[in-house]
Amino acid sequence: MTTSIAAWVFDYNNHRPHSALGYRTVTEATNQLRTTSTGR
Repeated sequence: MTTSIAAWVFDYNNHRPHSALGYRTVTEATNQLRTTSTGR
């Protein structure tokens, strides 16, 4: 069961775009936020 939950979390964060994040994945939105906040 833990493996299937981990797989779902990975899919959710890396492959599923979210409308609240401008149709980006959680990973894409996080990376953009980090880049923007550090000025890189």
